[in-house]
Amino acid sequence: MSTETERKEHPVTRIIRGATTAILILCLLAGGILVLPRALQIEPYIVLSGSMEPTIPTGSVAFIDRKDRKADEGDVIAFTLSSGEGQIMVTHRVTRTEGDLIYTKGDANDSEDVSPLRPEQVVGTCVFHVPVLGYVLGTVDKRMLAAFVLLILVINLFFSRERRTRE
Repeated sequence: MSTETERKEHPVTRIIRGATTAILILCLLAGGILVLPRALQIEPYIVLSGSMEPTIPTGSVAFIDRKDRKADEGDVIAFTLSSGEGQIMVTHRVTRTEGDLIYTKGDANDSEDVSPLRPEQVVGTCVFHVPVLGYVLGTVDKRMLAAFVLLILVINLFFSRERRTRE
């Protein structure tokens, strides 16, 4: 059943309104994936290397529960290491613990990491990851993304106002 108003609406207008609505929904979903977990102290981090492949592919976004810093054997944890450039974040699997020392290894690596960790180096436990999202986030400028979402909102408002004016 279609109303008289729907029949008068130009097909291009319908397509543009539908496309902008779909893009807006995708942006809101992506934003929700990144923002909502933070309320639970779950932080997203982009995976830059292949040391955890195939479990966590390069370019994924790993979500780290900062409240869960207990490192049990088999857990995938994020931890900090000092480098010449400051602190770097690494995500590897716990292979074993001995007293306070935590031994880790990337799933794709042949041997354990050179140095064991101390508990204060553990940032948290990986609760889930989203493949490919890191590539997208790494290439998108946040101001450009905000402007794009604003543009989509304005286009949606314009077409919904145009539709009400015709009615």
